[in-house]
Amino acid sequence: MSNKIAKGRRTLKKAIEYYQNKGYSVEKLEVNKMTFIKNRIIPIRTDILASDLAVWNDREFILCQVRSNPTDISKARHKFEELKLPSCVKKVIILIENRKQPKIVEV
Repeated sequence: MSNKIAKGRRTLKKAIEYYQNKGYSVEKLEVNKMTFIKNRIIPIRTDILASDLAVWNDREFILCQVRSNPTDISKARHKFEELKLPSCVKKVIILIENRKQPKIVEV
């Protein structure tokens, strides 16, 4: 069984490939921050605008949160609903499970 970090990177990579195959441009929206805990530097990843990816083409702009667990969608949905964004920006949660087609949930 793989660890959480490796699984997260795998699902993020699958989401990037999914959107690029549909003709979108994709950019990651995660930032690495260094934090001191018990005299050690620990890198912590945080999302910008509660999203993992920014996806766009000539017609639309999408903020995308990538999930691999179907029971974990409610937390992402709640974070998206708190964001105050223009109506032209789509907020999407993409669910990627092992050996299944991605499911897209619009918020």
